[in-house]
Amino acid sequence: MPPVDAACRRRLQTESSRLSHYVPAVGLYRIVVSGVPAAFEVALQSRRTATCRRETRSTASGTDYKAQSHVYKLLPSRDDRGDGSGDSVAGSTTSSRERSVSSVTAPKAPSHFRADIQGLRAVAVGLVLLDHVFGWPHGGFIGVDVFFVISGFLITGLLVRERQRTGRISYKGFYARRARRILPAAVAVLVVTDIAAWALFIGDRAHQIIEDSIWGLLFAANVHFAQQGTDYFQAGGQPSPFQHFWSLSVEEQFYLVWPALILAVLWFVRGRRRGFALGAVMLAVSAASLLWSMHATDASPTIEVFSPRSAIE
Repeated sequence: MPPVDAACRRRLQTESSRLSHYVPAVGLYRIVVSGVPAAFEVALQSRRTATCRRETRSTASGTDYKAQSHVYKLLPSRDDRGDGSGDSVAGSTTSSRERSVSSVTAPKAPSHFRADIQGLRAVAVGLVLLDHVFGWPHGGFIGVDVFFVISGFLITGLLVRERQRTGRISYKGFYARRARRILPAAVAVLVVTDIAAWALFIGDRAHQIIEDSIWGLLFAANVHFAQQGTDYFQAGGQPSPFQHFWSLSVEEQFYLVWPALILAVLWFVRGRRRGFALGAVMLAVSAASLLWSMHATDASPTIEVFSPRSAIE
């Protein structure tokens, strides 16, 4: 019989996926709302796993002993091979058998790859490209919101699982992974575009593009464009080639705060209520942010588009 964890994983695979497969459709309130189902999913998964382990462990010991005894019988000893040195190598034979049994019963590492989320990412990219290039479908920019939702869900799950597995959240590891994933492509785009702007434009236009690239490198492009009063939906004019960096800046600014919030909630709340407490805090923060965003959008829609609060709506 497989180990308890492996048996529990197979038993919980179907029921644990029921909630997670509906996560991308929870709503388009962007990153924080996407973190709510991630927190609840982790909490429910932990509780179901603990229950399953208790139930499975009560019947696993006798069956595991029989299974391992059967494997021992299948493994040939040195005496069976006829070399006449069975007693002198008993220790090495036992170690060999134990390693063989361990290799037979060793559980596989769980995979958190989600093909449905990768497909949803492709749909989101397609909507944004079609809207920018052809102006159809109208409202295709909602693909950016979908990206925020997906990113918030995945990052929240990653941080909560790391806290459960290691008892801590490594800020250094988290930001190092983000840097390795984002900086190479971002820096390449910034440098190549600056070189092209310097070669194709003269005067203030080239200098303005280079200035925009510096703000983009600092992940503060949204602040820069908000200060300039940039109208994101303006059809005419000369938009900056780095205007799309506003969404990346919003996301990275969000991740300066989000791990600290998760760690604070998990620090103050103990036991099995951690996941539900985290989800409740996320709901409260997202509701407050959404209400404020509705007010700010009416008061100053141009600035609110680039606001870091747009990641929490």
